Amino acid sequence: NGEGGTRYPVAFRKHAEDAVLNVSGEIRAGQLLHITVADNDRDLDLDVVDTVQVQVSSSKLHESVEIVTLYETSLTSEYPTFTGQLITKPARVAGGPSDGCINVVPNDLLVVRYLDVATRSGSARSVSST
Repeated sequence: NGEGGTRYPVAFRKHAEDAVLNVSGEIRAGQLLHITVADNDRDLDLDVVDTVQVQVSSSKLHESVEIVTLYETSLTSEYPTFTGQLITKPARVAGGPSDGCINVVPNDLLVVRYLDVATRSGSARSVSST
């Protein structure tokens, strides 16, 4: 663990691999958007449920970006997976920042982004899904 609350991986027990982002569920107002990230080098503590965050944005004018925290699904998994959800609400107007939901109407485009800080190449990269 680093100082000041920042946690660093404990001498990478695993080689860094490229993260995989998956978004499922119908993108329809009132439905949950299920988000999964598989990223083996984000298992920072073998005894604690670790978390990662993704950003969800919309093509809707002035819709705020939502930050969704995903939680590690198993402490004993060979390849750590993190899951979370975001509710969609039917609204033609933009929602507020960090209100825990994203407003949608037909033809809105949602983009989910995850920053993979350690990849095979050794550099960070943004992974996205629409």
